[in-house]
Amino acid sequence: AWDLSGSHNYTKYNADRFLVHSARARVEYLHRIAKGAALGFYGSGAHQTQPLDCTLGGIGMRVLSSGSHASFNLSGGVNGANPNCGKRVEFTGNAALYAHLTNRTDFYVTGNRDLGDGVLEHSILLNTGGAGLRHAFSHNVGVSASLNELYGPDPRSKQTYHGSFVDGSLRCRLWMGFSEEMELRRYSFSGFSAEAGRTVGVFTLWWSPPREHETEAAVVR
Repeated sequence: AWDLSGSHNYTKYNADRFLVHSARARVEYLHRIAKGAALGFYGSGAHQTQPLDCTLGGIGMRVLSSGSHASFNLSGGVNGANPNCGKRVEFTGNAALYAHLTNRTDFYVTGNRDLGDGVLEHSILLNTGGAGLRHAFSHNVGVSASLNELYGPDPRSKQTYHGSFVDGSLRCRLWMGFSEEMELRRYSFSGFSAEAGRTVGVFTLWWSPPREHETEAAVVR
């Protein structure tokens, strides 16, 4: 099955007069290779505006596996990058492992490397890792909560910034393949002259073609 996706992110901090736009596009072909398993290949492109200007374009692979006790999703690719990104070749990807505690509740751990979307003003790419719980009230409505760590280097000064955030989200399936997710994140950062923190609201709307239930549970957005 083919999957096409696109997104736009807008981050603005009025107090700092800081504004960043990020846009992404991706086309993927996902093929079932066994019961509960699928293999995908994708091409993607992303651009983040000034002052964190960076453009990425590349190809990657995704592996999905879903069983009665756990689900796994691994995605990664190699990207050509402009000099502002820090390196001419950059790796991006994500991984997630879900352990099914009950029929409706999962414990999960995740890791991700991607454009930072301006969350941290000094870092173009962010590395994050976290753990949390998600619960499905029905096939169409679910919630999740997680605790995450983040790490991001400044490609100019080479200084490293660390931080953490807690995340709570509500996800709903809409109609015709559309879904939406509302998140509230509380960030705290170290590596600055003084401790800094902020609360960010995130709204995501996406569309995906119908997938078989056995692989759908392992998909990470």
